[in-house]
Amino acid sequence: SIGNIITDALKEIGEFLDIDCNNVFLLSQNRKVFKKNYEWLKEEMLSRKNILEEIHMESFPWLFPRLMQLQQIHIPVVEDLPLQASAEKQYFNSYNVKSFLIIPLINYNTLFGFWGIYTITREKIWTEDEIALLRITGDTLARAMSHKGEKIRIAVGEEKTLLRNGICTAVTNAGMELVGESYDSENLIEIATRYQPDLIIMNAGLPG
Repeated sequence: SIGNIITDALKEIGEFLDIDCNNVFLLSQNRKVFKKNYEWLKEEMLSRKNILEEIHMESFPWLFPRLMQLQQIHIPVVEDLPLQASAEKQYFNSYNVKSFLIIPLINYNTLFGFWGIYTITREKIWTEDEIALLRITGDTLARAMSHKGEKIRIAVGEEKTLLRNGICTAVTNAGMELVGESYDSENLIEIATRYQPDLIIMNAGLPG
């Protein structure tokens, strides 16, 4: 089922990044409440499962307006949140969250949820490559959730082997079909011409 696919993807990503928890909240039809649909926690964190099932938009007056503008929110140190984010700081401190990254889930340029990634045992700074991979992974998760029952065919173009492998893993874990991958644009064009994928995920600076 799509639920198992998404949960398995969260587990794979969580273990790969060595984080403590990650979850997916989807926006309600009235666009006032985020409700948790999927979650993965490290085994030693399972006591925290189902702690928070929904979040009202007004609860996070600093974070959610940025999310509604489709911005990612990267906070390596919760204690460094600005004064305007006092509600968010109080919330994350109450659960001993040290660092977090919030990725918007987007469908047709509209926010329909977010993917939250958290560390509890230590502070963490996500690298630009990690954030780029997670943004792409968020896009694949969003497509998987918004196209239930459909098999989406993906081609990947990325020069860096580690990043390309990570994207490909995220694509397959999200239940999509990987039709091909390439480290250069010439080969990617051949893949696209031959297999006609629904979506091409590529680095804009891909060499020719």
